[in-house]
Amino acid sequence: RSLPDDGAEKESKMPTPVASFLDSLREDLAESLPEPTESMKRTMKLGLLLGTRGASSLATTTSRGNAASATASTISKFTPLVRKLSQEPRVRQKAGEIVARLSERLVSRGLRAAFSLPPPEFETTVVDDDNKK
Repeated sequence: RSLPDDGAEKESKMPTPVASFLDSLREDLAESLPEPTESMKRTMKLGLLLGTRGASSLATTTSRGNAASATASTISKFTPLVRKLSQEPRVRQKAGEIVARLSERLVSRGLRAAFSLPPPEFETTVVDDDNKK
């Protein structure tokens, strides 16, 4: 005996032009991207873990509420500290430097991926013990 076919099942098996285009685009992009570094792999694993369970899974469930409300209350405890630190000039300067470096990396990797360029090679210089002060 054969099972009855329903139209929804047939539609999901037949690739649409948009789905075909997205599949080919995904494959082309995956081929042109550089291999992820070890730290990128760790970050992706952490993202997958958090993405499947949500960030609220990091907090324990309390008798007064669920994990999400416990996480929110924990985060709210840090708000005054973050506000105070954000007013410090040194903290603002360092935060700006971090954001600038991260954005430069993002733009660099995006351009390299878009134009199929190799990763940059940085020259390292060795400092002799005689030159150290």
